[in-house]
Amino acid sequence: MQPKIDKLQHLGQPKSYMQILYLLFAQKRSISFVESFSISCRILESSYCINWIHQPTGKALEWLGYLCNGGGTNIKNKISFTQDTSKNTVFLWGNNFQTEDTAVYYCTRETQSLNKPHSKK
Repeated sequence: MQPKIDKLQHLGQPKSYMQILYLLFAQKRSISFVESFSISCRILESSYCINWIHQPTGKALEWLGYLCNGGGTNIKNKISFTQDTSKNTVFLWGNNFQTEDTAVYYCTRETQSLNKPHSKK
């Protein structure tokens, strides 16, 4: 089950607009043995960068990476991010995960679209 949370989340003291993220969903994954899996996140439009964050039990939030304009990212051959623009869905793919990788995984988007210029103050 993916609980939908519709509110602005402030992750620490924001230093730039990229650190103020809109939480799209949170999902806890319990990993048994070595496992590969994917988490999907449906988005309304593809003009936002999507960030992936996780929080292991009893630990602080950790930023995993982001996906912009359909381009994917790989992290230590363990995590990759992809997007299916035809279905407005982004994916986190996990490989070779262990029980210590059990965490709540968050899909977030930036508060401003890539198509809109950011104002300088």
